[in-house]
Amino acid sequence: MNNEKRDRVTDMRRLLLFLLLAAAALALPIYLLAAGGDGGAGPGGMDGGGAGRPPQTTAGFADRASQTAAESADRSAQTTAEPPARPERTTTEPVVRPIRTTAEPADRPMQSDGVSDGSAPADDDQLFSAGVPPVFGDAISMAEDQDGAPVLRYAPKPPDDPVGGYAPNGNILITISAIGDCTIGYDESFGQGNRFDQVYAANGHNPAYFFENVLHILSDDDITVANLETVFTNAAKKASKAYRFKGPPEYARILEEGSVEVVNLANNHMFDYYQKGYDDTVETLNASTVGHFGYDEYHIEEIRGVKIGFAGFHIGAGGWGHRKQSITNALEKLRPQVDLLVLSYHWGVEGKYTESADQRSLARFSIDNGADLVLGHHPHTLQPIEIYKERAIAYSLGNFVFGGNRNPKDKDSIILRQSFEFDAESRHLEKIYEPEVIPVSISSVADRNDYRPTPVEGAAAVRISGKLKY
Repeated sequence: MNNEKRDRVTDMRRLLLFLLLAAAALALPIYLLAAGGDGGAGPGGMDGGGAGRPPQTTAGFADRASQTAAESADRSAQTTAEPPARPERTTTEPVVRPIRTTAEPADRPMQSDGVSDGSAPADDDQLFSAGVPPVFGDAISMAEDQDGAPVLRYAPKPPDDPVGGYAPNGNILITISAIGDCTIGYDESFGQGNRFDQVYAANGHNPAYFFENVLHILSDDDITVANLETVFTNAAKKASKAYRFKGPPEYARILEEGSVEVVNLANNHMFDYYQKGYDDTVETLNASTVGHFGYDEYHIEEIRGVKIGFAGFHIGAGGWGHRKQSITNALEKLRPQVDLLVLSYHWGVEGKYTESADQRSLARFSIDNGADLVLGHHPHTLQPIEIYKERAIAYSLGNFVFGGNRNPKDKDSIILRQSFEFDAESRHLEKIYEPEVIPVSISSVADRNDYRPTPVEGAAAVRISGKLKY
């Protein structure tokens, strides 16, 4: 029995060996045929999931690089055809998007006040996640696509030290700084202690004190615009309301020393002391270097031959429908006279950090019909900045030199700087530089309001930038 078992085992081993040799003989030609086209199978060919993977040769890497480049080109083409609501910041591969022409701004027809689809900017979470404030300053510039249609694209930021307000190519550069609510005064019902007039007296009645920490910024532009939420008057008769703000006429020097060139008067405190207070304010400003606008009064400033128009309106809680005709009149009257048009609105809900649908529809209506920059105020808080049809909308700039509260809980604010470039001969707008945002606290100290706005850095700057959602 033992011999028979050994013979059967031997026969089985011989059969297995024969089958293995036969299988190998059949597989060898297939193996050689498959390997012949690539110059030999790489080690990846034996991997469980890699039998079909080509060898890692230089040619293979080149093929994949070409494929990747082609895919990137396809994605770039798709981005150009369907741009995001907010353009990508880059100076290497500029995003090209169509824009309405600015060659003949007077001929643009009035458009409806409907809210446009898909125009709200997306939150840029990555911008603020790094723990540093964003850096703004690219430009949106006029160019032509291959069909000759006007388009805008990003370009390098304007020179840090332009020669006499001119770009290297000879074009005219105009920079506007915008700040929020300036209550250059106080309410007489405020008790003693840290009131605006007392701080003014404690600092030697020095009008330069209040803007001193931001003067280097506001004096380094062509024009600074603010919302003046105070009347300059000695009138005694005042309206029956919660807060009535006024300051003596000498307070106009504070604006002059702060390099504020023009102010909006259309707001809910301009008649705190009735018509007398308003008239005194206008008379005081007319005797100063500070221009003014608001309601049915407009202001045109000419800088290096470029005419800049300003109009302002108090919208109130009832929406902007009751102001539509006045706004339309301003757009139709000012647009043919100026090269750049700025609209200022006292709107929104106090204490809110987001804009309302009413604010959005009015802002976009304004840009659709000729405005180049829209500035908002009244909520006493910062609200988002939106880029719509290449024009900036600052829904609320917050407070600035603000005598209306001796220690507000929220002291966050900004200086918004917007630069524009114009053809030196035609004065046509050729570039709109992306807004620069300078984070500011309305007080240089944390425990009270010293009415002295001061730039901030670090975590405070990141927090402020985050409120803008831009």
